[in-house]
Amino acid sequence: MIKGFIGTSLIDYPDKIAAVVFYGGCNFRCPYCQNTSLVSEEKLQWMPEIEEEEIVNKISNRAGFIDGVVFSGGEPTLYGDSLSRIMTQIKTMQTCHMLKIKLDTNGSNPGVLKQLLEKNLLDFVAMDIKTSSNRYDEITGFPQSLTRINQSIELLKYSSIDYEFRVTVVPTVITQSTLVEIAEKIKDARKLVLQQFRPKNTLDTSFQAIQPYTNQEIYHMADIIRSSFPFEVIVRT
Repeated sequence: MIKGFIGTSLIDYPDKIAAVVFYGGCNFRCPYCQNTSLVSEEKLQWMPEIEEEEIVNKISNRAGFIDGVVFSGGEPTLYGDSLSRIMTQIKTMQTCHMLKIKLDTNGSNPGVLKQLLEKNLLDFVAMDIKTSSNRYDEITGFPQSLTRINQSIELLKYSSIDYEFRVTVVPTVITQSTLVEIAEKIKDARKLVLQQFRPKNTLDTSFQAIQPYTNQEIYHMADIIRSSFPFEVIVRT
């Protein structure tokens, strides 16, 4: 269920110009989510669906102007067969085979992630880590989510592709101790990204009243993690 396409983005694939494909629908209901148009079933029904063939044609037509393609959402791994088909076409089409492919995911479908990795269809994965282990089901609204999350973390940690784990630093959801726990979980990883929370258009409207951490506070959190863990820590504000 593809619901959106951006021909050129400078921010969705680090250091690359990329097209972005948006899948509608998500199995998580994180209250601070800002992609409400791609998560809310009520809003999704008013958004026209874009056919896979049209997406492949759009990417092919832009292949000379972009370095890669990002598959985002919503949660794109809900549509594993569609992802695999489009990615395979990108990797095998003469006009597109040099393009890099990035996947944005919440990590809830390790089986799909494993298949895409085994088929060598991915060049970069950005996986969100939502909160501490004991609050994962509460924040995501997805029962027994942690087992799947941990499986996806392990898949990425021992893969040969580029990847990053991302945490949106939301007050009431993420504290310094939460970040230390997350860092411990991914301690053999290569990169952790801390990104600023923006209280606009959130799925739970009460989160629009939450005052974000200051940039200075987030940089301080990053410094504490850097002092104890060997992986790269990046702040995106």
